[in-house]
Amino acid sequence: MGNANSGILGLLFVTVISLLATWMDALSLQLAKVVPWAQLHSLSHLAMALVCLCLFTAFRSKSSLKTSAPVMMVFRSLTAVGALGFYYLALKTVSLTEFVTVNAMIPLVAGVVSTVTFQDRLGPWAWVAILLGCGSVIFGYWVTEHEIGVGFLYALLGLVFSVLTMQAARYIQLREQATVSLVFYPALCVSLVPFFIAPEPMVPLEGSLMIVFVIYILLLIVVRLLTMYTLRQISVVGFGLFLNLQFIWAILIDVFYFLDQPEWYEVMIVVALVASVSLYIFKNSNQIEDPSHGKASAASA
Repeated sequence: MGNANSGILGLLFVTVISLLATWMDALSLQLAKVVPWAQLHSLSHLAMALVCLCLFTAFRSKSSLKTSAPVMMVFRSLTAVGALGFYYLALKTVSLTEFVTVNAMIPLVAGVVSTVTFQDRLGPWAWVAILLGCGSVIFGYWVTEHEIGVGFLYALLGLVFSVLTMQAARYIQLREQATVSLVFYPALCVSLVPFFIAPEPMVPLEGSLMIVFVIYILLLIVVRLLTMYTLRQISVVGFGLFLNLQFIWAILIDVFYFLDQPEWYEVMIVVALVASVSLYIFKNSNQIEDPSHGKASAASA
């Protein structure tokens, strides 16, 4: 029963993550247009690294900065830099809708990568759930007659690196109880590397821009820590499917905050996403009840 509750808690966490990530993406969209890459990510991830050190100091008996997979941790840290770099380039030109559309392909890409890295064998219903969720968002993007620009392609590259960094986290999580270290080392890497890759003059953060930046940092820290915990409970594919709920949150924000009326295709996407997530839960209930499912295959990867 404890494992079942843990798995359900993971699903609830990723639902919360999808909501927080929607707001975080909106803020990062605003910041990326005025704040240099090194300043945006180095300062925010330096704050995250400091929070991790505080957590490690406060809960020394329950957390550790040691890892039994140092090579994979380095890989995770470098792919995190790549993901943030390409996402930053994308956010300078794409809209929030375009960004969410690209991220909707995470479970599809993760499903393919997981088949190779973790030797996972997704059943036909799992692929139906993936295609239903991804396809509905992509279809909604096409019916609005958007064109694929360079920002969209940058976002795709960021997505690939993002999937790789989550797969690396999943690999480590299946071998050790790592949450703080999985956030600390990538944060430390992102704090340093951007200044060497793309040094740019810093932009003064004043007034509302400072408020936006502080809120972005807070959301970033919460989302990263919750993500690492959640990846101990469910696969990257399941995580990606629930992350697609960002589209639903974005529509609800438009309806209740901006008082917009949803389009017919947006309603259709919401129905398809709910069906996709429900189908995944129903057909993978054994994995939800047993979060350790997949350890044997992962160990042989």
